Amino acid sequence: MIVRGVRNTTDLRTEYRLAAMNQSLGVPTVFLPAQPELAAMSSTAVRTLGSDLRPRSHGLPDIGEPLVGPPVG
Repeated sequence: MIVRGVRNTTDLRTEYRLAAMNQSLGVPTVFLPAQPELAAMSSTAVRTLGSDLRPRSHGLPDIGEPLVGPPVG
């Protein structure tokens, strides 16, 4: 199972196409909508802020240790 977050209809359309391909391979996808106050936050911004050594008071919720690692590839 693949879990994907979607921020808006553009994300949903893109992710839906990918989910269809994954489903054809027998891998289901679950979509989770973003909280409205976080919908404008991109994964690139989260990675950038997460790699910053300053205190994490940049509009992200306090979740303790960052959940996002370095970019893959």
